[in-house]
Parts: sequence; C-alpha cells; structure tokens
Amino acid sequence: MTNEINFDNRKEGLKAGGTDTMSEASAREVGKKEFTEKSKRNYFKELYDLYESLFKLNMVKNEILIIPTFHCFLGIINPVCYISGGKYISTRIHPFMIQPSRSGKGIVMKMLFNLTKHMTMLAPEQVEFMDNKLPVLKPTNIRPFYTLKTTEAALLSQEIVVGRKTDLIPGLLKDRRLVCYDEGRELLSTQPAYENVRIAWNMAMDEDGNGGAWMSKALKTGIVEFYTHTTMLAGSVLTEEMKGKMLDEGFYQRCYLLFQTFTEEEIVEITKEIIKLTQVHKNQINEIVEKIVSVKEDWEKVVGKKYLKSNARVPYIMVDKDSVEKLREKIQSYWEEEIKETYTEGKQSQLMSFLVGNMIDKALKIATQKAVFELKDAVDEEDYNYAVEACKPNMESVKSLLATIKHIPIKTDRREEILYNVIKSAGKEGITTTVLFDHLRVLKNEGRWDTGRNGTLKLIKKLEAKNKVKTEFQALSEKGGKEKVFWAAEFG
Repeated sequence: MTNEINFDNRKEGLKAGGTDTMSEASAREVGKKEFTEKSKRNYFKELYDLYESLFKLNMVKNEILIIPTFHCFLGIINPVCYISGGKYISTRIHPFMIQPSRSGKGIVMKMLFNLTKHMTMLAPEQVEFMDNKLPVLKPTNIRPFYTLKTTEAALLSQEIVVGRKTDLIPGLLKDRRLVCYDEGRELLSTQPAYENVRIAWNMAMDEDGNGGAWMSKALKTGIVEFYTHTTMLAGSVLTEEMKGKMLDEGFYQRCYLLFQTFTEEEIVEITKEIIKLTQVHKNQINEIVEKIVSVKEDWEKVVGKKYLKSNARVPYIMVDKDSVEKLREKIQSYWEEEIKETYTEGKQSQLMSFLVGNMIDKALKIATQKAVFELKDAVDEEDYNYAVEACKPNMESVKSLLATIKHIPIKTDRREEILYNVIKSAGKEGITTTVLFDHLRVLKNEGRWDTGRNGTLKLIKKLEAKNKVKTEFQALSEKGGKEKVFWAAEFG
C-alpha cells in the first residue's frame, strides 16, 4: 500500500522503531533532496508512455481509446482539484465508448479494471489534521467494480433485514472508485428502472464544489448520505434506443463520449491482431503495471506537499484565468461553427449547448491533470492547448452521433447552404434532378438532410430568387423527353 504523505520532514530518515539514524538537520536535508529530485520529473509523460505500452500489449488498431481511458485513469488516482468560482472541482473523466461488437472496447475496459484492481489512491475526503496540525493524505483502495448492469439500489443504498433489525447499506458509489459497464446500453434503456440509475449517475458525475458529489437517498428506515468520488467507464454498441435518449437527457453530455464505426473488414483485422496478442506473456504486462504503480507512488510522495495547503482540506491547483478564456473561446467556436449553425434552436439546441459546456469542463479537468502530474504551480495555456486536442475525439464523436439522429431538424438557412453546395459541386455542367436527389438521399441516410422532394424544390426556388442557382430544361438523349438541370449562378 502507498505510504501516507506526511508533512513533518523530521520523520523522514527514521527507522520503523523510531531510532534516529542521523541528525535532525541531516534528515531534513535528505528529505529535501529526495523531494527536489522527484519534483523535477515529468510524471505525466512517464505515466502516458507506460500506459500506451500497456494498451498496445492488450489492444490494436483502436488507438482512439488511449487518450480518454488514460485520462480516466489519471482522474481516478489524482486527488488534486482545480478551483472554479470558489469551488473545488475534481478531475474525474467518465468515458462512454460506442463502437461495434468485437472492436476491442471491452478488452480496454478490462485492462483498466485490472490495472486499478490492486491499486490505491490518495483520497481527498480522507484528509485529516494530526496533533501537530500538519495535514496528511491517506491512501485508500480503488476497488473497481465490473458489471453488465446495476440497479439504483446497488449504486446508492439498500435495506438489509437481519432478524428484527434493518440496516442501511451504502451502495457502490460510496467506496468504489471505478465502475465499469460492459453493457453500457442498459444505462440508456427506456425502462423506468433505468431512469433512476441515470439520475443517480447524473448526480455522481456532477460536482458539488468539494472535490466530489454529494449523494443521498431516503428509505423507509432512514436517509443514506455520503460523498462519492466514483468514475464511470462504459462501452456499448449503438442502438436506436440510445439515439433517442441522446437529446432527451443530460447523461451523455456528462460523459466523455467516444463514437467510432468500423467496417466488417476492419473488425476482422482487429480480431486477427488481438489473437496474436494472446502470445504476449503475462509477465510483460505485470512488469509495466509494476512500473506504473512505482511512478504513481513516487508522484504521491511529492504531490501532497505541493498542493495541499494549510488552509484547505482538499489539495488544489490554481488556474490561469486568461488561458481559461482562450480555452472557452476555442470550444465555443467549435460549437458555433460545427453544431449550432447546423441544428435548430429550442430544446435540442439547449441540450447541445449544455453538452458543449460540459466539453469545456472536461477540457479543464484534463488540463488540470496534465499540470498536476507535471507538478506545475498553476494550470497554464500549454495545458489548455493540450486539453483541447485531447477533447477533439469527444467533439468529433458528438458531431458524428448527431448526424446519425435523423429526427433532428436542420435550420432553413443551413438547408439552403447544403443544397447550394451539392449543386455547385457539379460544376458548370450542372446536375440533373435525378442525380441531385440521389445525392440528397445519401445525405439523408447519413442524417445530414431532412427534407422531402417538394420541400427541396421549394428551396431551389428560393435559391433562384436569390440569383444563386439557375435552372433550365435539357433534352434526355437516351430516353427522350426533358429533365431539369441546376447549376450555380457563378458558373454563368
């Protein structure tokens, strides 16, 4: 188990029995030197390189999962929060991986489960003040939990009857730091029971300002209340039921969403490569895991001394306000250009706006992780720039998923733009009615077009009225008769 971080340097250099092996001054110098040496290391890079090596011994051809699951891991073991609006915000990241069967998402999930199974972390809620008023961070077991599905009672609390006595037993969110869902689609089920499960997770993924989330449940025999610092990791294939839930609730928006499709040929290739990995000796994996644990423990020996202040029971790092604003501008720009301009206002737009707000929160968490594992004094612009890049798979996944939800109405001016670009792409030769609707049918199947034939012809009339599109009848050489041809007015 990881040693407690103790702020009394006089205790460094003492043997277990308390025998003083050197002078008090020398002991302090030894402790100071060890602290300085450990403070110079880039633990972020060391851990990433080791995690990437571990990933490649378990999985191939699905590298999009490396970054989010790595930051999921860092969020579990990192007790340091960032301050936002006077609140302490943890750096937990909750990946939800949506990929086809046999793509390897389950393998990655089990890899992270096994990595944390025998690991400890420093728990911010267990910060105590000793008799000499010097704070310490105590280690606690991560105790990951792997499951297909859970009930609300399993997450929050259950009543256990023993004889005439009824005990309230806290659920998984009390002391499990990682819960893995192999069948994540169950979390988006329309069954009433799962609505309460989603509500519980929404509460758990939100931050109450004290480095975690406050959970409570009223039962017949009393109220169960506790802090949770649990991280969720889920995987699923994409189902129609999940598509329907994407814009109905805030569950997806709180997750680091990952969506990727594979062709059957790619799945076959992944399967072949995974079979080859069975030849990897378990000792190779164990060796990397041991190195990860060793680096983590070295980092833990200095992280508390750097970030746990005497006026706070939660370790924290400051953020650079100017850099935060630049981060917000970058992600807001993506929202404006890639999402808002495509979809309608109203409830759907509000939910997507909430989703982008959560993207900013995720980026702040990732930037904080990087700064803390590099032992910086504050989160700076370099960390934010990295975080934006680390969040791009999430943003692109959201965009791709939205394109699959065919019931989302597209804004009128955006329809005109799409239609004009299709016509313009045909060049000066123009595009016939038949070919035009063939193109639009493809876009419709991809969720990027939502207008029928009559509506499309009305849009063309509008484009003609704006002198952007021209139309004429051309003879059909093979079949006889005539058909309309459309081309961009700029071609003459």
